[in-house]
Amino acid sequence: MFSAIHRGLTGLLRAIPTLVVGAALCGLFYWGHTTNWTAPKFSELFAGEPGRVDDDDKKPPAKEPDGSAKHAWCEKHNLPEEQCVICHPELAAKSATPAELKPVSVAFDPSAVPTHDPSSCKLLTARVHFASEEAFRKAGLRLDAVREQPMAATVSATASLDYDPDRVAKLGPRAAGIVTHVLKDLGEKVKAGEVVAIIDAPDVGKAKADYVQAIVQVQSRTLARDALRTASAPDRSVAEAESALRDAQVHVYTTQQALIGLGLPVRDEGWGSLPVDELTRKVQFLGLPADFTSGLPTNTTTANLLPVAAPFAGELVDRACVAGEVVAARQVILTIGDASQLHAHIDVSPDAAAVLRVGQTIEFRADGDFRAVAPGKLNWISPSVDEKTRLLHLHGEFDNADGRLKVRAFGTATITVRGEPKAIVVPEESVQWEGCSHIVFVKYGELEYRVRRVNVGMRQGGVVEILAGVVPGEMVVTTGSHVLKSELLKDRIGAGDD
Repeated sequence: MFSAIHRGLTGLLRAIPTLVVGAALCGLFYWGHTTNWTAPKFSELFAGEPGRVDDDDKKPPAKEPDGSAKHAWCEKHNLPEEQCVICHPELAAKSATPAELKPVSVAFDPSAVPTHDPSSCKLLTARVHFASEEAFRKAGLRLDAVREQPMAATVSATASLDYDPDRVAKLGPRAAGIVTHVLKDLGEKVKAGEVVAIIDAPDVGKAKADYVQAIVQVQSRTLARDALRTASAPDRSVAEAESALRDAQVHVYTTQQALIGLGLPVRDEGWGSLPVDELTRKVQFLGLPADFTSGLPTNTTTANLLPVAAPFAGELVDRACVAGEVVAARQVILTIGDASQLHAHIDVSPDAAAVLRVGQTIEFRADGDFRAVAPGKLNWISPSVDEKTRLLHLHGEFDNADGRLKVRAFGTATITVRGEPKAIVVPEESVQWEGCSHIVFVKYGELEYRVRRVNVGMRQGGVVEILAGVVPGEMVVTTGSHVLKSELLKDRIGAGDD
């Protein structure tokens, strides 16, 4: 009998672990059924009671979920309706007066372009409650006000200056000859149409002689036709005379075009009725300035003189000839440039192409001379990237009426791609990335802080532009905002949120 009792106790002892495990599983099943299989939140375990400061200052602040899985969405500003302070100004929690800050200029930030769908943000309506202001301060958190200040997004790149392609001209004679006079020195100003050099070109003298001869021939054939008409000559004779006159008139036109092609301004202002000697004197000095020809003797001066004139106002910037030098037709001997308006060659990264537009303002700063600064306009964006440098070519126009900028100077061109005189800004440390959108923590009341989704813009100087989400005067958490975000995300993951 003793052995039977011993065997029974031994079997009972062996069954105890199995019974304990079974009881634990039953308890776990009952707990999961009653709590809907949801783990307790961080705030439920450690939050202080209302109106009481937590004894453990290291405990994180308590948090409350929004209680709704879906919320209305403001399509216009890409925010939840309950956070859109633009459409609903009454939702703003203003508690400070914005401070005046100095303007800042910021670089283009490609990260400002949204790449995710913000409507899936997990923390859009989360709220944080603190037991007291003392608990907030001991948590190492700080507040700052949403402010307004001027900002400008810019793209900067190296640039070099040159003459405007339409304001620089390389001059040369239209006929071969010998340089007789250079009337301007380097750096001298010239007017549009002013003669800067004179060439002795035999082809010019021949063309002038042909022109005079053609006019004289028209005069003689006109007289012959009129005489036949007066004498009542046969119609056939009159017709032949008129035909010969028309041929002579065509020849005048041909020789006139030859002179125009040489750059000589031929104006038929009654020249056909002038005596031969007077006509010859007019043609001899054709195109030459009066102050130059006034002292020249007409009987000994050649008719081969060909003027080289400036096509526009500017200054002589290059001279490649001297008096007595033999030059060929169309050989460059002088260069006229107008530096009152300069042209800039700018190379930028192709990443900036999305924000560049013709007409945007540019500020050029010359290297080594802080005074050489000029405003300009972007007037051309290359449609292709350079195959060697892999950069995008831009052209800008700069006013240089005061002559501060120098041709072929190197410097930096700063293109303003967007300017905002009253940008809404917050400290950069207050903006956190939640995983699908940027958020800030806005103060509501004394102890409550709510998550607010924001659309960010320009960044620099420790501030971030807010395109939508907050208004000036609201208070946001700056120092320690990343701690709040981390605790919220950790708590929601523990709660089983997707």
